[in-house]
Amino acid sequence: MTRGLDRVGSGILAARVAGAHGRFASAPSEWVEWARAELSGLPEPCSDAVDQAYDRSRAAAERERLGQVFTPTALARALARLIGVERPGTVLDPAAGDGSLLLAVAEHRLAHGGSPGAILDALTGWDLDPVAADLCRVALVCWGLDHADGPAPGRLDIRCVDGLQAEGCFGFVISNPPYLEAKRMGRAQPGLRERLRAQFPDLTGAFDLYLAFALRALERAPVSGLILPNKVCQGRYARLFRARVAREGRLAGLLDLSRVTPRPFPGTSVYPVLLHLEAAERVRVARCSTAESIGSTELVELSPASLSAVGGESPWFVPFDTWPLLEPLFGGARLGQVARLATTCSFHKRGLRELFVTPDRPDEHAWPYLGGPSRTRKTEVQPFEQRWAGWWIRFDQRALKTEHKNPIPPLARFAQPKVLFNQHDRRMSAWADEHGRFVSKDVYPIAWPEHPAWTLWRLTGLLNSTVFSALYNTVYQGIVVGGETYHYLPSFLSHVPVPDGEALAELDEWVPQMQLQPSPDGFIAIDRCVARAYGLDEAARRRLVEVHLQRVGARYPSEQAVSAAGSDGPPRSVR
Repeated sequence: MTRGLDRVGSGILAARVAGAHGRFASAPSEWVEWARAELSGLPEPCSDAVDQAYDRSRAAAERERLGQVFTPTALARALARLIGVERPGTVLDPAAGDGSLLLAVAEHRLAHGGSPGAILDALTGWDLDPVAADLCRVALVCWGLDHADGPAPGRLDIRCVDGLQAEGCFGFVISNPPYLEAKRMGRAQPGLRERLRAQFPDLTGAFDLYLAFALRALERAPVSGLILPNKVCQGRYARLFRARVAREGRLAGLLDLSRVTPRPFPGTSVYPVLLHLEAAERVRVARCSTAESIGSTELVELSPASLSAVGGESPWFVPFDTWPLLEPLFGGARLGQVARLATTCSFHKRGLRELFVTPDRPDEHAWPYLGGPSRTRKTEVQPFEQRWAGWWIRFDQRALKTEHKNPIPPLARFAQPKVLFNQHDRRMSAWADEHGRFVSKDVYPIAWPEHPAWTLWRLTGLLNSTVFSALYNTVYQGIVVGGETYHYLPSFLSHVPVPDGEALAELDEWVPQMQLQPSPDGFIAIDRCVARAYGLDEAARRRLVEVHLQRVGARYPSEQAVSAAGSDGPPRSVR
């Protein structure tokens, strides 16, 4: 296909070429000649073309094949600031898209005294999509004409190549890699997953395409700035990448933008983090924080030792204003050493759940089931409570495994005293199934104590506490699902620090009472008991309530209830 307007569909490239030509009259002749050479071979300028957002100018199938989600200007500028691109060095964007990140680098360097020609000479952009590569070139030409001063640059280093396969070493890599999920990768580019696995041994499990770009960034430059989905901080498939970054001391900064409003990538399910990676000899501290606006860059500083203390499979993130309270707690035992955590029943084929889960009791293999309704915003597990919706499961393991190829956990896992907790919630919510009555869907994982100092009641009280939720959201980075809830998973819960189980002995009396008749004062007294076991005073506990619960709208007793509970004593009668 020729490099003509028909290749773009909406005519956006021709419109932007027209914009570049419109700048010729006000630019020095040397820069105009440079611009003409750069635009040679691109579509003829078309001032009548509709210049709309490039993301919307491509067919949906093409965007999916390429994993294209272009970078908003504010996000690009924030990343350039975060990684300090005012320092000298060549800059590569291996998935340059429409050039927004390279433009942010150019603006940042210009603001720090760089000359336009030298700035452009130090930029390299690659993209697999020829349309995107052309758009990137035109964007840099327009920027150069707008800021033309001094000698014009040489030929722009913008190439239509595979950003993973092309070679080169640079001072910086800055990138918003393609967002191509594992489940779409095979359909979009057959054989791609297998080729990437062969090239990158650290790619395991159901990895997304962006992770290959992140691994390549470590090889290409001593400094990298990446816009990644927040899943990179918790996804099991990214575990080896996180371990490598931690081992090499590369993590220099992490800015979580999961809750920024308006969302940086509207119309997508991407909740981004900005990641600053830098060579070990340059990194003295890691800086991590959340932000409520893209322009916020206030970060807490952590020593590498503190960072490794978070440990587990997700060692990268701490909340800005409560880390000084939480950091000392990471020196003790972890939940996985005192309790077993497990996932529960999951149905993988369409219509299978309806065959085995019903609102009416089955004639055989009948067990009460939590999570029966397929779509509901009402949770059946809340702190110290269960609100069973009345659904049942026909727990026929043989039929599910042999006839439907869908094995489920053994019945013995459910028919025992256990704790059920809510996988999607704004805080950890747990209830003790003392008699092993319920089977549950995978949205309600289970746990049970496996240490002599821990009882079912102590485990339940711990899981429902503010300190535990705050610690989990530290280890797990506080990932949100759908912008509304945290995501509590057994594999990550195992890494949460726990106090001495004997220090929670009072909960053996308090928690059973709370499960019979929940009350605000009982809740707060249990919360205080757990905080004391962790070595935190009341002021620290209230600070954690404010930051980790109240700010995200999690359920918590009112201030009136706090006063009613007294300063230190046991809960009032909750018979």
